[in-house]
Amino acid sequence: MVLARRRHDVEMTLCRECGTSVFRHMTNRTLKQGWWGIIAF
Repeated sequence: MVLARRRHDVEMTLCRECGTSVFRHMTNRTLKQGWWGIIAF
């Protein structure tokens, strides 16, 4: 995924704990995978 982008959307009605869990999961995914492309620079 060096020259392309990927987007992940989550549209759910969640309780506070589940919403926090999903937020942390998506943030961790972005930190690990999301900043390696040319577009990010």
